[in-house]
Amino acid sequence: MLRELKFLAIVPDNENVQPSYYAYFFCKETKQILMFPINGRVIRKFVNPKRTYTEGEILFKALESLNIRKVIFKYQNNHLVSLIQLKIGYKTVSYMTPFSSGLITSQILKIPIAIESKTLEKEGIYITKEILASSLAENLDPE
Repeated sequence: MLRELKFLAIVPDNENVQPSYYAYFFCKETKQILMFPINGRVIRKFVNPKRTYTEGEILFKALESLNIRKVIFKYQNNHLVSLIQLKIGYKTVSYMTPFSSGLITSQILKIPIAIESKTLEKEGIYITKEILASSLAENLDPE
């Protein structure tokens, strides 16, 4: 079963010596937040996706002409991957790409994101009013 995700943000990991980032998503249906590590190459795509055309950007221009329906995140052999679903005639065809490629494709082309339920169960963090109140209280307390 698939669950729809909303992309929230990419946030730097300031506790790491090497520049690293996390992509955050929210599943409204289950009220869970997910975070996945992402590399700096992907960040540059988000910061300036309209610069001079590179091979990757030419590929995205070509992808715009395809009938892409959805990007699905799932684990395959203990690696997070993306399945990009295309509608070709009456068939839906999926092809596997790295997680970051699916994320870039979904954001540049404004394509819905979904995740397999078992991946959501494994990685998701349930958000409750109590958790939010406690987190806000900890971060706003001047000590």
